[in-house]
Amino acid sequence: MRILITGISGFIGSHLADYLSQNLQQVEICGLVRPRSSLENLAKIADRLRLLEGDLRDQSSLLNVLATTRPDRIFHLAGQAAAHSSYNLPSDTLFTNVLGTVHLLEGLKELQLKPVVVLASSAEA
Repeated sequence: MRILITGISGFIGSHLADYLSQNLQQVEICGLVRPRSSLENLAKIADRLRLLEGDLRDQSSLLNVLATTRPDRIFHLAGQAAAHSSYNLPSDTLFTNVLGTVHLLEGLKELQLKPVVVLASSAEA
């Protein structure tokens, strides 16, 4: 099984990747990371992951990640979750969270992929 985790370098994404890699047999865990993202949260499990750079706001980079990974499961955790940042940059937050999710789903449609998709968010988002 191939799993793609968007937001893998964040708190929840890194813990999910660690859990899945320890508890599932025959799994390939791929992660979407933004260019220049800190990978500190992934340091202890980096050897169990396949990380691909991309941005939810850039449809072509997202299509490339989806075409490369062809995931069976997607945990969509990426997005702007900090309330403070959303007040300061509302259009950036909308573009990342809403249109980024649309880009992900439209990319699956375009590539005719049908993975199980788990969309997650926080109370702050």
